[in-house]
Amino acid sequence: PLAAITSKEVLVDNAEKKVRVHLCIDIGPLSRFGPLTISGLKDVNTKFIARKIQWKEGEIYNEELLQETQRLLIDTDLFSSVLISHAPVLDAAGQLPMKLQLSETKHKSVSLGGSFATLDGFGAVISWENRNLFKMGQRLSLNANISRIYSAGVMTYTIPDFLRMDQFYVMQGTYSREHVTPYVAQTLAFENRVDRKIRTEEILNIGVRAEYIDVTKSIRDQKYTLLALPIFYQFAHVENILNPLSGIILTYFSTPYQAISHKKISFIRQTLTLSTYHPLDPSNRVVLALRAQAGSIVGAGLNSLPMNKRFLGGSDEELRGYRFKTVSPLNSDGNPTGGRGALYGTAELRLRLTEKIGLVGFYDIGNVTKKPYPVLEGKWLKSAGVGLRYFLFFGPLRVDVGFPIDPRPFDPFYRTYISIGQTF
Repeated sequence: PLAAITSKEVLVDNAEKKVRVHLCIDIGPLSRFGPLTISGLKDVNTKFIARKIQWKEGEIYNEELLQETQRLLIDTDLFSSVLISHAPVLDAAGQLPMKLQLSETKHKSVSLGGSFATLDGFGAVISWENRNLFKMGQRLSLNANISRIYSAGVMTYTIPDFLRMDQFYVMQGTYSREHVTPYVAQTLAFENRVDRKIRTEEILNIGVRAEYIDVTKSIRDQKYTLLALPIFYQFAHVENILNPLSGIILTYFSTPYQAISHKKISFIRQTLTLSTYHPLDPSNRVVLALRAQAGSIVGAGLNSLPMNKRFLGGSDEELRGYRFKTVSPLNSDGNPTGGRGALYGTAELRLRLTEKIGLVGFYDIGNVTKKPYPVLEGKWLKSAGVGLRYFLFFGPLRVDVGFPIDPRPFDPFYRTYISIGQTF
């Protein structure tokens, strides 16, 4: 850290058209981290900052530890600036005094939003958040989302650095109402979970969840009280999760359920998704994106499962163009029954025409069955379409138009989807 250039000599040879530069560098003394001085704190407790410091006093100076500390502090969303510096000379103990200068942001925020979707119609969003509830980075957030098809109210309390760094304890309460073609479901849920960032590329969430579900306007109306153990794992080796240009994303989601109201009903719902990205030119302006997803529900029979836990395809994530959440086997009246096994595949050719504008051509294929695992036989539905991308600094705005290749009598001629980020 105390290295310095003591002299510099530049020699120019016009005949050979060459330049030679000679530097004399004094690397300075071996330096160890010294005492730390923190300034700029107002509402954040010093103990919270101490947890984020990646070095210990007396250790040999390492610039990477400073960068990691800065990243951790900025990621809390509690500071507008984080500046780490050191004294120009060693102290009497032969250590390098460190300085941490912080500038806090406002810790409370309110947001209001409106939306329009061809599927939902008009909608509204309101949220409130306190990111430093007890001066140790705890978060309390209240969110409400209202639309014709899906409305929800969510309260979330998060404790950061729970038992270890990059691990969060989350308590969440949710009320939601979903009104889709196959059913209307009202759900009241309470969840406790631990979210852990294993490495930069890996996330693991494990929790306990209790749900009360009231299903109406379906082929099987019923009320359920369920206990669940949701497990979520993701490995994402990509440079930008909103606009991947190369690499892979692997996601596994497994939830064992045990019904309290129906003691004989127990089942495990699982999905496994693999997405890969292949640049076809050196400038990454042409990318082939592929995704495969398999789903399985084992345990209870189809008629015992809540409708909102069954597999129902037809959305911006699978089989674009078909009527929302209707891709499944049909009963004798032509109504979707949902399925226990699902298999989907998607291919997208992404072309970036300019710095701001991109085009996408896509092809989807999928199959939902009553069997408790994905199968290759049966009727496969297919859709195709085109999309427009407008690239912003954080990722693209997305507009997709999907056309069902095998439309059923109740499917639309096309369906439009608007969102943020690539489809996958």
